[in-house]
Amino acid sequence: MPKNQPDYQVRKFDLTKKRDLDTLSELAGDSVEANLAVGTGYFRIKRYRDALPHLEYAASLGSSDAKAHLAEMYYYGFGVDEDKGEALRLNVEAAEDGNLYSTYTLGMMYLRGVATEADPEKALELIRGAAARKYPQALNALGTFYMTGTCVERDLAEAERLFVEAMGLGDRRASSNLETLRGLKEGDVVETMVLPKGRMPRR
Repeated sequence: MPKNQPDYQVRKFDLTKKRDLDTLSELAGDSVEANLAVGTGYFRIKRYRDALPHLEYAASLGSSDAKAHLAEMYYYGFGVDEDKGEALRLNVEAAEDGNLYSTYTLGMMYLRGVATEADPEKALELIRGAAARKYPQALNALGTFYMTGTCVERDLAEAERLFVEAMGLGDRRASSNLETLRGLKEGDVVETMVLPKGRMPRR
């Protein structure tokens, strides 16, 4: 790849620093990779208005990662007017493109009925799909389903297996859930897992 091309230039910058992001922003041109990198960098340092045009451009050319970031921005009103319906739409598109974060998040939105009718079966299908592809947060969520009997028949052995797998892939919440699980006595009831009102999973 020619060294003056934006995709090559991405590798030369520290995408955690605003100065480097500002420079790369001017070089990004019509490169999907460069616009996604800049948009993601701005997103991570909470420069949401700066992130928006780059993510919108990358999303318009099919980037599922850009759609997932935009979905989170619209859900919370980060740099845009809050619009949970738009967040749902973007997560649907990204999930259809195979984005695991959006697949998991969409499942949680269906579980809670955020911007759509609650659909536990659809929620379970999506979260199982992301878990099957080893997405840590989905493995943890599915483990919680089995621990509490949410959407599935309660199965503590399966819950433990899923928590251990999620922990191995870096999900910190799985450790707390595993501790809770191992402290249960025969017949103990754990509160059914629901997404707190108005919230959705964070990365």
